[in-house]
Amino acid sequence: MRTKVEPFLPYEYTCEGMLERVSAYIEHQDFCHPDPPFPPLNASKSWPGNPPSPFMLLQHNNTSTLVWAPNATAPPCWPPLSALQLLLAPEGLSCARSCTEENLVCEPAFFPFINNLEAFGG
Repeated sequence: MRTKVEPFLPYEYTCEGMLERVSAYIEHQDFCHPDPPFPPLNASKSWPGNPPSPFMLLQHNNTSTLVWAPNATAPPCWPPLSALQLLLAPEGLSCARSCTEENLVCEPAFFPFINNLEAFGG
């Protein structure tokens, strides 16, 4: 028990090692060309099948909910588009509060699918 053990910190866990890892991570990112399955911004006309609106309207508890139509072609992604629900909040009620009241969670991965003309026209 009298043996002195010198503490050892691997290079990867030093400040310099962490900065090196962050630098390598950032350098190898391609922010200019998003990976599929996301459609290009403002280019929803290029979606397969080109439906007039990929959503259908459901009435539920004094609110209107849009869901991905089962007959619309959906690109493969996670979470699946079958889980997508758009909630149209009543006037004067915040989006966050409306979603919370309906036990829904905001999922940023769905934003590219709903930020287009078809979604707003549905």
